[in-house]
Amino acid sequence: MNPAQLLADVNEIKQRLASLEARSEPATLKEVQALASRPIEVSPGEIAGLLLPEIKRGIPTTAVFMQAADDVEKRLKASTTQVAERVEQAAAAVPREVKVTGDVYGFTNWKAALIYGVVLLATVAVAWYTCNHYREQAQETVIFEQAKEVAKERDYYYHQIQAYKQRYPKYADLFTPYDDKGFWKKFK
Repeated sequence: MNPAQLLADVNEIKQRLASLEARSEPATLKEVQALASRPIEVSPGEIAGLLLPEIKRGIPTTAVFMQAADDVEKRLKASTTQVAERVEQAAAAVPREVKVTGDVYGFTNWKAALIYGVVLLATVAVAWYTCNHYREQAQETVIFEQAKEVAKERDYYYHQIQAYKQRYPKYADLFTPYDDKGFWKKFK
């Protein structure tokens, strides 16, 4: 297949379509079928052979990729070397000893140690006092809650006894008399 022949065939079909479109009467089915049935022979191998050199011209070769990778590697090595040199220079600029003038608060003399010791002892004493205070409050709270439970049970049984006495008056004298004389009122 000749590319020039293919182009000529396509142009001829284009001209026939234009002439059918330009006339005033509509095209018949036979005319359209004749136009559509015109064979165009295309050989894929020949088309690929014609297009491949054009396509290859725009694709970089393996050598180009290798050269680009080498350039990137060289740039990375150069930049890491520069960074390492700058870090070494900055580290060398840091003094190894610092001269201290004036008072330094720390364990540098006996006064500072005494102050830290007193503050530490005061903190421990305050913590101990606070813990002891809250421990006593917790114990009082537990005892109070237990007393409330005992009073609740006492009230329950007291009311049960009173209800029983009202239902069965002949057995009322079986219960001890202290429950009717205000014995429990002093615990409310």
